[in-house]
Amino acid sequence: MIQNPPPSLLKFNLNKDIMPLMTLDEIAIGRPVRILALTGPDESERARMTGLGLRLGATITKVLLTPLRDPVECLVGPQLLTIERRILKRIQVEPLR
Repeated sequence: MIQNPPPSLLKFNLNKDIMPLMTLDEIAIGRPVRILALTGPDESERARMTGLGLRLGATITKVLLTPLRDPVECLVGPQLLTIERRILKRIQVEPLR
């Protein structure tokens, strides 16, 4: 987790509490989350992620780590994707309740 995150990384939830945004690489295996934002260096990479099914509001679950921890297998809807860790760091998520 980020210690004392800058205000730009904070969001408000429905309970009026402040919680820092998390990225997909910080989430435990088997915990379903919802995609809030896709960040990237350019529009073409964001378009590639969207083409793979990584869309805002989609549910994603990390399923399996490979022996060297990169890439990571994730379940996005009904399809299983193998995603590099550098891309996981660009996907901001919130846990499903």
